[in-house]
Amino acid sequence: MSSNIESLSRQDIVFVLDNIQDYQSIVDGIDKNATVVILDSDKNALEQMASLLNGLDHIDSIHLISHGFEGGVNLGSISLSNDNLNDYSDTLAKIGSVLKEDGDLLLY
Repeated sequence: MSSNIESLSRQDIVFVLDNIQDYQSIVDGIDKNATVVILDSDKNALEQMASLLNGLDHIDSIHLISHGFEGGVNLGSISLSNDNLNDYSDTLAKIGSVLKEDGDLLLY
């Protein structure tokens, strides 16, 4: 019975960039208990995420569905890789701060 209570109290947020081919089909397949947010691929997706997450806390998981490349991910108007990770450390820290201590940030 406790697993039902835990599943009801989960907070999962799924960010989907709007330049993903047929993203609406992906959105339609996401668990209905998750919060789904469509991001504008013409803008900085990290900034959009940080702004939308501002004031939230104890999030179980943040999922990001975007395009990637070897060693990095496209995030709207920016790309994130080892080469520029430090440039976005403050924004990434803001995003990470809303997660529970054992929360997950998952990239697809």
